[in-house]
Amino acid sequence: MMVPVLALAGGIFLLVVPEKKTVLTALFVLSFQVDIYLRFLYGRAGSTEGLALPLVVIAGSLLAGWHYLFGNTRHFKWGGSVGLPILAFLTIAAISAMFSSERFVGLTTLLYLVEYYFLYWLAFNIIRSADDFRRVVALLFIVLGIQASVYFVQSALGVTFDFLGNTIEGGEVPRPGGTVSTNPAGFVSFIMPALMMASAIALSKFRNVLSKFSLLLMLMGVGAVGLSFTRAAWIGLVFGFVVIGLIGSRQKWINRRMTIVVFSVFLIGAVVLLPKMLQRVSSDYRVSDSGSASETLNERMGLNKIAFNVIMNHPLLGVGPGAYSHVYKEYVPARLNQWLYTVHNTYLLWAAEIGIAGGLFFICIIATGLRVAFRLSRSPTTIVSICATGWFGAVVVLSWMMFWVPWTGFSYNGMLWFMLGVMDGAERLVRSA
Repeated sequence: MMVPVLALAGGIFLLVVPEKKTVLTALFVLSFQVDIYLRFLYGRAGSTEGLALPLVVIAGSLLAGWHYLFGNTRHFKWGGSVGLPILAFLTIAAISAMFSSERFVGLTTLLYLVEYYFLYWLAFNIIRSADDFRRVVALLFIVLGIQASVYFVQSALGVTFDFLGNTIEGGEVPRPGGTVSTNPAGFVSFIMPALMMASAIALSKFRNVLSKFSLLLMLMGVGAVGLSFTRAAWIGLVFGFVVIGLIGSRQKWINRRMTIVVFSVFLIGAVVLLPKMLQRVSSDYRVSDSGSASETLNERMGLNKIAFNVIMNHPLLGVGPGAYSHVYKEYVPARLNQWLYTVHNTYLLWAAEIGIAGGLFFICIIATGLRVAFRLSRSPTTIVSICATGWFGAVVVLSWMMFWVPWTGFSYNGMLWFMLGVMDGAERLVRSA
């Protein structure tokens, strides 16, 4: 019911406002955090997703439609540096789906992949000037501020709530997911690109309109990551700040005094959260059905063994996109007695679902994104190069987190592919300049 109501209100609003492109761009970027979908054939063939159309894709289609009707589409391209590995990845996934035992589930996953590519393609093509880039970054900063504020409220209340009014009660240590996920790892993955870019600007000597709020946003974002009590995110955040510090020092734009002040604030925050952190770490030990203590790390390794069994049995095309959760129990080692779930390693998950080659092309997408960010970070010091440094740090953090979480949610996957397109578009700007 919400979608037609929003469409009617949005249509009336667009008739009134003069800057339609700016409004549509804002609607597109801000809708990333509204995790609602139109679903068709929900539940068919065991599908837990159906053929899903997320709100952000609908908003992006409106923006693409405006460019087609009133903008200049002659300069629209299929992709930049990341385009080729994306094409290879999608091709292998499509072939794998044809031979899967779970074809409808494969179709639903392929639709998600096409939608991810659409977000990449649209981001790549709407970045046509430095003003476009700054506008998108500013909108991402607004998203970061909103999600961090929501997370503080959810942590205080001990519940996760979304835009549809659903609520999930927290445990002894509340670990909500903002409005973009039902778990804290998904929330952290979603805000990480904006958080790292805000951090790079806040720690730099560079000053412009965005820098006025970057320090506050960085502190809010880091505070939210701390309250997520997600160990992979804590370690990854250190990696990200080290990357920003090294590149910023090499490029001579890092503000060392500000870096020391911020480090001191983070240290104080860590001391304040230390009791809860220790309580979270102590939850590494849970009692299994057999009554024996099992460490979380060992459980993850056990899940990896199952994934390796799947890969060894289906090395070429895997079991099919999205099919892993339907078939993995057939590959559990005989003596493995532990908690069973989808493998908590995104790289192994893709290799198991679409084959070893598909898993390698997924890694190639991430590696190419890193190369683009690194090249941009070495360009003359501007808002683009500083944000690219932050994005480089974010990709490092996200690559690390993919070792520990399945990464199956739409919101943070969509944000990753969108940012790949933003930075590909920024690189095209730098080359043309």
